[in-house]
Amino acid sequence: MARISQTIEARAAVADIVGVIVHQDADGPDDSCAEILRSALTKNVTPPAYPVVPVQETEAWWYLFPDCLRGVKPIAWREVKMPTNINVESIFNPKEDLQRRTRVAAPKHAYSEADSLAVAQRMADAISKGIIPENRAPSWDRFLDLAKQL
Repeated sequence: MARISQTIEARAAVADIVGVIVHQDADGPDDSCAEILRSALTKNVTPPAYPVVPVQETEAWWYLFPDCLRGVKPIAWREVKMPTNINVESIFNPKEDLQRRTRVAAPKHAYSEADSLAVAQRMADAISKGIIPENRAPSWDRFLDLAKQL
């Protein structure tokens, strides 16, 4: 919480801040993590801070835009088999599942957390172009609703 507050203070010196979105993995199928984070933010952070918690792990969200994931390593991951038309939050251990899928497609180029920033950047670019997710996730919908409100 101290680091979040320091970051907000530094940014507030150069820009108006109407709210802060704070991301944290749930690391499981229960999103009660959002309520715990919301409580801590309410007590410790101003301006308003809002939790965004992908159920399970952030990697569940990578399944929303499979082409963005494949684009990080377009040759190695070209043939990665991805689920379609599902609630990605139903995938048990999405990080491990993604590592397995990419390892099957390209044994020397399995997904790692270091790939996350590139996937997220590709997703942001896709969203800005109006590309719609191929799958669904309630936590993603909550995130988008929150972002629209701010």
